[in-house]
Amino acid sequence: MEKTLERAAVKGYIPTEEVAVVKEKIQLMADSFKFSPDDFAKVVLMESDGFNPKASNGRCHGIIQFCDGDDRGAASIGLSHQPEKILELGVVDQLDLVAQYFEDTELKSYGPASIDDLYLTYFIACCSPCY
Repeated sequence: MEKTLERAAVKGYIPTEEVAVVKEKIQLMADSFKFSPDDFAKVVLMESDGFNPKASNGRCHGIIQFCDGDDRGAASIGLSHQPEKILELGVVDQLDLVAQYFEDTELKSYGPASIDDLYLTYFIACCSPCY
C-alpha cells in the first residue's frame, strides 16, 4: 500500500498532506471489513491507475469505478443516474463512499476477504446488480 500511495501522491492523485489521512481511512476500512490494505491498494491500482479520483471510462468513475444504473454500484451510494459526480470528490471523500458500498454489499460476511473477494466486490460496483 505504501508504494501505491507514494505513487498516487507523485502523480497528483492525492495531495501529499492527505496521504496519512488516506492511509488511516484504508486501515480503518481494512479492520472493519477484514481485508488486507495491500490487497485493497492492488485492486485500486488496477481499477483507477492507483487512486486516481478522476478515473473514468465514460460510464464508471472514481477509484473503484462506480457505474451508472439502478442496480449498479453508484446506486448503492445514491448516485445511480449521476455517477460522474464522484469525479468531483477527492480520494478521502471517495473512500467514504467505498466504505458505504462495502457495507451495502456485506463485504464483512466474507470473513477475512481475499483479494479475489475485493476484486469481485468492485466488479459488482461496475458490472452487476447490487445485492
